[in-house]
Amino acid sequence: MYISHNWLKELVDIDDIDIDELVKRLGLSTAEIEGVEKKGSDMDKVVFAKVLTCAKLENTNHLNLLSVDDGSVEPVQIVTGAPNVYAGMLTALVQVGGKVAGHKISKAKLAGIESFGMCCSEAELGIGSDDDGIVDFKGLDVKPGVSLKEVFPIDDNIIEIDNKSLTNRPDLWGHIGFAREISAIFGRKMKNIEIVDLSKLEGLNKVSVDVQSSGCLRYSALTVGNVSVNRSPIEMKIRLNYCGLRDINLLADLTNYVMLELGQPMHAFDNKLVKDIVVRDSFEGEKLLTLENEEHEVALGSILICDGEQTPVAIAGIKGGRKSGISDDTTSFLLESAVFDSARIRKTSRSIGLITDSSLRYEKSLDPEATPIAIARLVALLKNIDKNIVVTSDLADVKNYVA
Repeated sequence: MYISHNWLKELVDIDDIDIDELVKRLGLSTAEIEGVEKKGSDMDKVVFAKVLTCAKLENTNHLNLLSVDDGSVEPVQIVTGAPNVYAGMLTALVQVGGKVAGHKISKAKLAGIESFGMCCSEAELGIGSDDDGIVDFKGLDVKPGVSLKEVFPIDDNIIEIDNKSLTNRPDLWGHIGFAREISAIFGRKMKNIEIVDLSKLEGLNKVSVDVQSSGCLRYSALTVGNVSVNRSPIEMKIRLNYCGLRDINLLADLTNYVMLELGQPMHAFDNKLVKDIVVRDSFEGEKLLTLENEEHEVALGSILICDGEQTPVAIAGIKGGRKSGISDDTTSFLLESAVFDSARIRKTSRSIGLITDSSLRYEKSLDPEATPIAIARLVALLKNIDKNIVVTSDLADVKNYVA
């Protein structure tokens, strides 16, 4: 598991504690530390740059000749094969003499034309998973020549934790758990995280949730509509990628973000396709096509999340179904935050050969008291990114355990 130093500093007051001291004390008292990677140390002279002109390069199939403002006195000439480049675009440029992913950039010739630098994709920069073209900072008000490191949290220390040392500590499978440990070790105050007040939703209709399986200890859900943003902020993409998860789209990224922060796995269903929830044990021979387009036959007695027609839409605690998954066109979603029996999740995961970040956490016996907190946190984060969203239901909350 990977823990971000920057993220920890948002959760507990440790700005003045050296990373080496922090890692040393954590290693002595809490978990085995595999190492620390200094993110951003392999990036230098990467700046915001504005494309002034863009023209197809003659006698080539895909190359473009650019004139770029990178803050220098004169525009810089760049040759790129990026399919998405256009005049007026604000992008990222590695200047001559700079480096990205540890590779030094020198003056080069492409198709016989000199190029003085390299425009990069999110994936090449290590700040996102998109590699379809160079990064487009559309709508960002930054002057050309400003370093990306001045705007985005690219410099970070990523602490790698040995998962085996956390087997008996389900509370440590999220950043907030490590923040609490650090708070106790160093006597530092925890910081508050922003959440919405779910009690203000009283009076709205609730999602119909029918828990028929004893393996579901708690199931919390609500619906959100009027979603208009489908891409995550760069800051969120950086954290997800630094912590080992690739960004997909805003709603999927938010569920992963909250999981990494609070340790509580979540799932979002397209609300146009899933309006009611039934949690039941599987029948003989049932199959599910997952988000990755892989079909799995689920062992008898596994826990399934189904829609109101009893059609499976997810393998509980492990993977969502392709049919009901979030897409770039999703404008409303049903948000699930639940806790399932650890032994049953482990058995199902191993039987179908599908081990996920979600199943690894559920196998450790999560605290069912955390499910509504995770929902309140995700909605708060979403509101900050997409201000016009509307929570369209009260919290449905089925408890199936003895506190």
